[in-house]
This record gives sequence, structure tokens and C-alpha cells, in this order.
Amino acid sequence: MREQEKRQYNQIESSGRRVEQEFPKNGDERLNALLGSFNMPTKAVVQQLLPYNGYISPDALVRDFREVFKGTELASFDSKSIISYCFNTLCPIGLVAQEYTIEYFGKDKLVGFGLTEAGAKYGIPAACLALYFENERKQSLYPTFGAIHKKNSEEQRTPHTRAKILWLLNECPNLTEKEVARELGINNSTVKNSLVALKNAGVIDYKSITPNTGKTQVTYTKGELPEAEVKKVGSRVSLTQDVVRFCEELINDGKDITQDAVFIKFPEEVRGKYKALRRDINITLSGLAHQEFLQRGQFIGGKIQSHAQITEKGKAIVSGFLTPLIGLLQEDNATRHWLEREIVPVVTRDLKAYAQNSGELYYPHSPSFLRKQFQENIGRLREILSVSSKPLTNVELSEIIGIHQSTVRAYLNKTLASELQIEERKGVCYYSMKTRRQDLLDSSLSPKASGESLEEYEI
Repeated sequence: MREQEKRQYNQIESSGRRVEQEFPKNGDERLNALLGSFNMPTKAVVQQLLPYNGYISPDALVRDFREVFKGTELASFDSKSIISYCFNTLCPIGLVAQEYTIEYFGKDKLVGFGLTEAGAKYGIPAACLALYFENERKQSLYPTFGAIHKKNSEEQRTPHTRAKILWLLNECPNLTEKEVARELGINNSTVKNSLVALKNAGVIDYKSITPNTGKTQVTYTKGELPEAEVKKVGSRVSLTQDVVRFCEELINDGKDITQDAVFIKFPEEVRGKYKALRRDINITLSGLAHQEFLQRGQFIGGKIQSHAQITEKGKAIVSGFLTPLIGLLQEDNATRHWLEREIVPVVTRDLKAYAQNSGELYYPHSPSFLRKQFQENIGRLREILSVSSKPLTNVELSEIIGIHQSTVRAYLNKTLASELQIEERKGVCYYSMKTRRQDLLDSSLSPKASGESLEEYEI
């Protein structure tokens, strides 16, 4: 029996006042909404537990959620967080409606949640796609796309920003930080933070190499792809055609293909009017190399600059998750047909297995696990420093508990600072507890405290 059929007894027909928000009309806002909603299996499951024609009560929703994740760490998920997903994530973007009934004195009372038309049309396929992808690829989407934050408008679009960067790097690999920022119209600090997060998720390589800081000078040679099969790079049809033509001229003349060599081929009036020409030439050359029309050669010049390149793991997310998700939002009939025939029935039929597998992938990155891990690490540091017969350095503590030195340093200098004695010797800090366990034990066993000779005890 399907999971949906098992849960029908919790569905109640709508008879009260229904409140719902409008699903975003802008394509970017829609993508951000879905990425921020279904990059966690907990939210994807909540979406699928809600009925379309009717509603489910908050208590029943919590029971169903815990039944789906029964036997896993997520089964004990806080009930307030489950309901909060509806109120704070799915309702504001128009995927879920709130059902109210009118009590005495005209006061509204929340009685449950149900799917909106957009929730059924976009939310269910997107949630199923997320769970299906995570199960097939054995990788959680959460580390890649992150969460939607409330601090400012830039951070609220974190999932969308990271998706745009991945999409760009899939088309044009080996771009600099500044090139990514300029191409997407995002400030440098946001791009840098996103690149670091994407690197930590394993979906891009992000490291320093040696092109010129202001002008990325890379030599290219002819690749295997014929000119007739070249596709446009991004939205630049005419620019791509011009760059391809100039590359062919340079090849025929026996000259190196570089950004400068292509730039000088453009008419002077174009070079003067088109301020971003150098940057766009560089992006186009990188895209042509990705298509194998060109072959990337050596860097020319000087100073260190950060470059980013998509990994196979990142390419899998673009092809297996982002592409069909965007197709769904763009009303692509082939994509919708595939999702409704091949993905939604499979995931819905075996929701518990898909959810639990995704939950295992997500849990090590979840806030609850990180809080638990944080408390355990702090406890271990206290334990080690309490029983140690001598002060220990940050490096020694890092080796003992197997945590990175910078993390240990942050624990010592922030969380545990008020409990520690810190002694600096030749530029190295040594840490010990202000009150060690041995001192407490010695105090409790002192002759004054016990009236007995301390020689009788061996500690």
C-alpha cells in the first residue's frame, strides 16, 4: 500500500477559512524558494505529508513525520520545528495553505495545513526530485545549497546564489572570483563565501593559481570540436561567433590564442565602447575550452589569484537536479512528464525508505547534530584539561581529540575562556583549567577535610 494511502485517515476536508500566499512569479525567486525548501529531507517530507483537497492537523502532521523517520535520529525531531517548516518556509512562498475555523467571538483558530495549487504543481515534484537525487547519488543537497537566512536580502538568496555559481562554472570552468562576481552581478564577498561553501561541499575545486591578477592571461590551442559545432557561450551569440572567428585567424597565422590577442582583433570603436570586453572574451574562451573547440594551455604572468572549477560531484547536481528543477519551473512538458511518470510515483510509493536514506546523508550536516557535536567536543576538552598533569597547547589538544587546530583554538579562546588559565611561553599558549579535577580531589581528601593522614591515599 502506498504511503499516501496509509495517511488518508489524517486528511480532513476543507470547510473553514483558508489562508495562502501567492507563489513567486519571478523565475529566480521561484528557484530560490524551491532550493531553500527542499534541500533538507525534513522539509521535503513535510511537503509530501500534506493533502491537496483538505488539510491535516498539526498533531497528525507531527505523528506522520515521526512515523516516516521512525528508527532514525530525525524521528525525535522537535515538533515545533516541524510545524515551523509550514509557517516559516512553505506558507510564505505559497506552497502550503493554513486552514482556520472560526471559534466563539469570531476568533480564528488554526486547525491544519494543506497543499496549495502551486504546492501540488511545483512543490511535490520538486520535493520528490530532491529525495530521488540524494538517494541515487548518495549525496545530500544541504551542504551545497545551504539554508535561507533572515539577516539580509543577500543571504536570503543563498541557495539561488550557489545554484547560479554552479551553473556558470558548469558552462565556463576555471573562472576567477572576480569574473564570477561580475558575470552574475553579485558582490565579491558573497561570491567568496559561496565558493568556500561549495568547495567544502565538494562540488567545486577552489584554489590559488598564477594568472595575472588584473588580466587572466591563458594560452589556448585548437581543440577537437569543429567550428560548425560550436554552441554559444552563455547568452553571447555574436560575441561567441566573433571570438571563434578571431581564434581561427590566430591559428592560421601560427600565433598564440590569448585574451589580449583576441581583444586586439576587435575594431577600435568596439574596444572603446564595450567596457567589459576583456572580461567577456576571457569567459568566452573558457567556455570554448569547455566545449573542446579550444584546448587550455599555460598561464602567463604573475600574481596569485583564486580560480574555481566544477567537480564531477558538482556536474551531477547541475545535470541531475538543477536542470530538471529549472525545466519544471519553465513549464517544460518533457520534464514535467518525466517527473510525474518516473519520479513522483516511485518516491511517493516508498517515501519512508527514500526519506530515511536522505536523512542519514543530511543528519551529519544538520544544526541538531552540530549542536550535539559542539557540546561533546567542549565536554572532551574540559575532561582532558581537568585530568592533565600539565598545561597543553592547542596543537596537542587538536591531536588528542582529532579536531582541526583552528576549531580547537576557537573553543578555547571563546567558549572555555572564562574557565581556563592561559600561559604564553615563547609565543605559544598553554592551556589548563582554573580548577582541575585533581585539585578538587586533593582538597576533599586533605587531612583538614577528612581528619586522616594523606599518606594512606595514592591518587
